[in-house]
Amino acid sequence: MSTELKHSSEDEKSSETFEGDLSITSLYTAGVWEWAQIDGAMYLANDDTRRVFKVTNVAISIMRIFRWGLPKLPEGLAQRHILIDQLTFEYRPHTILELAAGLSMRGWRMTHHLHEGDLPHQYIEIDLPHVVRYKQDRLQSLSLPPKLRVIGSDLKDLSLQRVEELIGQSERSLVIAEGIFMYLTSNEVERLLTVITPHLSKGRGRLLFDWVPTIEQPKPGLIGRGLSFLMKLFTGGDSFQRDERSREHMSTLLEEYGARSVQVIDPRAVAIERSLPFSEHHTQQLIFCADF
Repeated sequence: MSTELKHSSEDEKSSETFEGDLSITSLYTAGVWEWAQIDGAMYLANDDTRRVFKVTNVAISIMRIFRWGLPKLPEGLAQRHILIDQLTFEYRPHTILELAAGLSMRGWRMTHHLHEGDLPHQYIEIDLPHVVRYKQDRLQSLSLPPKLRVIGSDLKDLSLQRVEELIGQSERSLVIAEGIFMYLTSNEVERLLTVITPHLSKGRGRLLFDWVPTIEQPKPGLIGRGLSFLMKLFTGGDSFQRDERSREHMSTLLEEYGARSVQVIDPRAVAIERSLPFSEHHTQQLIFCADF
């Protein structure tokens, strides 16, 4: 690959800002990565990411006036991001496929120090075409690793055949889906698993994603419902899915789709052991690590 990011919709014009869909959340998380000083985040930080980060945190601060015991969001997202990095490195996959990678620099971190023959052999990111264009514009002066491939595509169009084409014959693959599952209905989760798990089950494969069941989250209350309404305005109607699914339900579902073991890891519980940042803060995240 050349030193420029590649995307699949080159005939569309690049846009400087995100419209009403979930991609706007990528601006916030990019702000979190910069604030938490995660390696590479500075390359994507700009006025857009800092503005969304600041405005969102102001709204959260207002909410915390009425509910001071709420988990810390930026701190939790930073812990989540770094723990997924760690679980990825520890697995030593041949191929990594990251879904809805957004403005994360994980692919760059995982590949830019590698030499020929080092793992992973390839790192593939997928996100909406306009998110990829935005990322391309921000990173155009950065020499990117040849093992990193970035594709502009809607996850709704992802098929089993497409996954097979992207991952190829890799016998030790890892799929990352950070920040996605909380927006999916149970049917949408099963549809996604139907697409990605058959390849993982063929050889040794791992799936990493985060998801906190609604039944474990604080009740939203009046302020929370107001913030949810604002989020729907920003994202064009998308918001967190609230239902009665439990962590046990998700683990069982993964096993039904072929997982031979499922770890459910609370970053807060392992923050000291794994040297995660913000170990002194009350955070709430869950990482599902399913091995096939």
